[in-house]
Amino acid sequence: HLIPILILISLFLLFSSFPVLSIQAAAIQFTKEPKSQDALHGRSAMLRCEVSDPTDIRYRWLHNGQPLENSERRFQEGSNLKFSAVDRQLDAGSFECVAENTATAEVLHSNNASFNIKWLESGGVILKEPVSEGEIESSSLVTLRCDIDGHPR
Repeated sequence: HLIPILILISLFLLFSSFPVLSIQAAAIQFTKEPKSQDALHGRSAMLRCEVSDPTDIRYRWLHNGQPLENSERRFQEGSNLKFSAVDRQLDAGSFECVAENTATAEVLHSNNASFNIKWLESGGVILKEPVSEGEIESSSLVTLRCDIDGHPR
């Protein structure tokens, strides 16, 4: 009766000394992250975001750390964030892509990206000299003033 017990103990010791093999899914890795860039106010732009293996990946975007709401002007297109018209006030700040593996719950945040938004505000022309249009004479000197604001200055 002792021999079967010794065989069982020997088998247990033999198999318990082998390392346990554990397989883990590959970690999410970005192949394209959003990059800061110049943009023109009112013009289109795109921030790109991609991972090496898009299986089970859900993308979302943050603007200044808050979840981004899609609109006609600014919306998620696949994994990317598309702007049909960049706005110098509404699009100020940082954007971040978040990739989440829905199978493993792994989450990866991209680097922050922002726009250097260039804009030019149209200004009106003001008559400086003479003081009124009625004082303008043919072939006389006229001084006009034009105030325009923009970025960069």
